Amino acid sequence: MESGYWDIPAEQYATFDQPVTILDETGGLVDLTGCTAKMEIRPAIGEDPIHTLTELSGLTLGGALGTIEIVFLPTVSGEYVYDLLVTFPDGHTERELEGKVTIDPGVTEP
Repeated sequence: MESGYWDIPAEQYATFDQPVTILDETGGLVDLTGCTAKMEIRPAIGEDPIHTLTELSGLTLGGALGTIEIVFLPTVSGEYVYDLLVTFPDGHTERELEGKVTIDPGVTEP
């Protein structure tokens, strides 16, 4: 299955919290029950990540609803790349989303 492309707009020092729904090629919900997920945000492919999210920290999988809630707190600004991998209970992994993360600079630091 081809991954979806979504550019993420975020703001430095403000919590990003957005649910996404994963659909199969027919438009049906993907059952994420028993799955694991990982998302990395990097300055460029091959560089060290500035954020690594998993279902234990930053990603909440919604099971049969096919949803993944993405939550992170950007402490830097700039343009980055990301992708989101889901590993299914049978062991196969799919890249569900990819794109750019643009973090607008903040003025007030927490």
